[in-house]
Amino acid sequence: MASALMPRVAYFCMEFALHEDLPIYAGGLGVLAGDFIKSAGDLRVPLTAIGMLWSEGYTSQRIGHDGAPYDTYLPTPRHALARVAVTVSVEVRGKAIPLTAYLVKDYGTAPLYLLEPVHEADRWLTRRLYGGGAEERVAQ
Repeated sequence: MASALMPRVAYFCMEFALHEDLPIYAGGLGVLAGDFIKSAGDLRVPLTAIGMLWSEGYTSQRIGHDGAPYDTYLPTPRHALARVAVTVSVEVRGKAIPLTAYLVKDYGTAPLYLLEPVHEADRWLTRRLYGGGAEERVAQ
């Protein structure tokens, strides 16, 4: 059980697999991170997780009329997210980018905050999990 004297742990990850309704994960890393914070929540370990709110999350593959697979990217549902009155800033390429935070309300985990750029012009950083070119990935 967490106490006021027990140190808190911050767990940072690019993706968390919590539920298929929140597709901000692609596979192994996200499954590991999701299981970790679910266990931490069950055990009431003093842990807070921090990740990114991907605008489109991971791809959903479909098969076209020609039989060839193609990727579709749907907007990430926000029904399980509550915006919190906190902003932080990170520097990317010499520019300060303000971020807002959302608390994930469902799924019985340790507290998980997802960060998203405040300004639409900066959301290229969180547009798509594992999308974009090498330059986007390095900036993330």
